[in-house]
Amino acid sequence: MVHADLKIICRETKPTDDLTALEEISLACAKFNGAQYFSKEELQENVNYLEQRIADKKAHPEKYKPRKKNSPSYYTALVAEVDGKIVGYTVRHKLSETEKIVPEAKTELDAFYVHPEYQKKGVGFKLWQATIEKLQQQGETVMQLAVAAQGPEDENGKRKPGNINAIQFYKRQGCLFLDKTRQFKSDTGLPESKICVQQCLLKRFDR
Repeated sequence: MVHADLKIICRETKPTDDLTALEEISLACAKFNGAQYFSKEELQENVNYLEQRIADKKAHPEKYKPRKKNSPSYYTALVAEVDGKIVGYTVRHKLSETEKIVPEAKTELDAFYVHPEYQKKGVGFKLWQATIEKLQQQGETVMQLAVAAQGPEDENGKRKPGNINAIQFYKRQGCLFLDKTRQFKSDTGLPESKICVQQCLLKRFDR
């Protein structure tokens, strides 16, 4: 449900946007609830990466120009604004054949963040709707995504629950949880037991 006091505008990014705001939102989310599904080491690795990227963007904005839309690696971002301030965003990209979970999928949702101060106020729901509408306009009927469904192993070798809030949100949106997982490598050599596990999901929608 959208908070009655908020006027939320969802749109694609523009060349004039300061996209540092996206990393700042990701950083705020990581610090707010990342401990639920990251180990201390993995969370610190993620925070360090985001802080370095924010600093680099501020120091060298010319390095971060939007890519051309015909680029094979083109990513599309939608942002949510409240009173002219970017408070959330999604990022999606076109899938190669080797990336597809199911053959009919053409797009993957890579990132979905809402600043902690604006969570549970309808921003995430509006962003989700806007993302689906964009894909429907392109004639697509399915989108794949992933969520941190298991945290790192505890001292007994059992993995902790993942991003519960995100899991519940995706379930409410009718996403299908698939029997496939992803576990990414650490840039700093963390063992797999310290890396969270992502569960693959699928969202189907009619035009």
